[in-house]
Amino acid sequence: MSTIYRCNDCVSKPATKMTRILQTFDQLHSKIRDTLAKKNNDYAGTKGEFHNFEQASLIAGVTVEQGILVRLQDKISRLG
Repeated sequence: MSTIYRCNDCVSKPATKMTRILQTFDQLHSKIRDTLAKKNNDYAGTKGEFHNFEQASLIAGVTVEQGILVRLQDKISRLG
């Protein structure tokens, strides 16, 4: 059986609390969207999302997919 958790502020002022939650969500979503668009433009510009990988595949002699996997492994290695 699951437990229902309630916050006193949420119960006494549900609209106010939800409004704040939604405003925070909208602000965060907007920042994430803007960052994603900027990073995509920085990396790919108007040449396509995989342009850097296509160029790297020509230089390194690997497929685009292999280039993506190498970059993914670089990022995963930084986590540990």
